[in-house]
Amino acid sequence: MYNPVSADSSQREPPSRTLDSEVTSVETWQTTEADRHFGTLLEAVHRGEWQLVRDNGCADAVLAEAEEIRDLLGAGFRFRPTTTFDGQRVDIWLPEVETHVVGATLEDARRELSESMISYAAEWEQHGRQTAEQSLKAGYVRRIQLAGDEKGLLAMLDRDAQLDRANDPPSPALSSPGPAADLPRRWMGPRDRINLLRDAQANRKP
Repeated sequence: MYNPVSADSSQREPPSRTLDSEVTSVETWQTTEADRHFGTLLEAVHRGEWQLVRDNGCADAVLAEAEEIRDLLGAGFRFRPTTTFDGQRVDIWLPEVETHVVGATLEDARRELSESMISYAAEWEQHGRQTAEQSLKAGYVRRIQLAGDEKGLLAMLDRDAQLDRANDPPSPALSSPGPAADLPRRWMGPRDRINLLRDAQANRKP
């Protein structure tokens, strides 16, 4: 594995990629070198290459594209809010972070939800991450933090909902019944139904 610690690091050649125990190695930097060549690290990250930063031989940090991290976290920590319309109010329950909000309209409730999610992430950073139970929610908190603001959070929730709908099996009522589905459809009124019944009765006569 490449480890840039040469005296003349400014003139070093890019490290070659090697295969180690069936896993492609990640470019590794010492902390002082990473600080000196941070622009180079970012260029590599923009090419989709992860950069590992070590201090005293221990892995301290990983640099990767934020969008890739969002996708990886989204695959394992998807939000599934439940929305209920009850008279003059809209309730949203977000079980992943145990958050319940109420709004006069759906827009109001979604705005309240985004604010509550941001508050939850801030509270988790201060206190929740220290407990074993709350540490299990780290993936959800990181997704909230990467979303950034209200607009980003609502877009993230919408993407999660779209992915859930895309992965749901088709409803039997919407599935194709066979060759008849290719026939043109039209609305059938009462007179049409009477005529259809008469035809069926006539066909049953000997």
